[in-house]
Amino acid sequence: MMPSLHEVDLNVTDRCNLRCEYCSVFVTPVTDQAPELSLDRIERLFDEFDELGVRRVRVVGGEPFLRRDIVEILRTAGHRSFHTCVLTNGTALRHEHVDLIATLPAVESIAFSLDGVTAEEHNRSRGCASAFDRVVSMVDYCTARGVEHRMMTVVTAEVVARMCALVEFAAQHH
Repeated sequence: MMPSLHEVDLNVTDRCNLRCEYCSVFVTPVTDQAPELSLDRIERLFDEFDELGVRRVRVVGGEPFLRRDIVEILRTAGHRSFHTCVLTNGTALRHEHVDLIATLPAVESIAFSLDGVTAEEHNRSRGCASAFDRVVSMVDYCTARGVEHRMMTVVTAEVVARMCALVEFAAQHH
């Protein structure tokens, strides 16, 4: 009997537009070249995932929405036998991406990372003055479009004290 592979994290880029203080992933600045899988290779991997019976693929990075061909990647994943979730910091996500995801049956959700319930908390952690407003705006847009979304956080010593507030905030934003 062949062993099964249930879930896969597919790193589509190492480039990221933020400098999160706790990040454990090696990221490349947006302006730098980073080795990335070609769209053709990603399509072949998706075929292999289908053959292996993979149930869920998480598209991760860096920041996946920095890929110029992210629309093609989403379309390729959108009609597969596995479900796809895209993990994002929300700052490079656009309304057009959410509108597309709303039409793709196999792209089940977007997972937003959030480090605080105020702009000050989140932006300090992310190293970006406008990250909070952008992510909240995109979360609310997903709600309006009926696109399933999740919020996630990295539990650090700073975040532990705010866990209840984060859960409440997530509930308020569906």
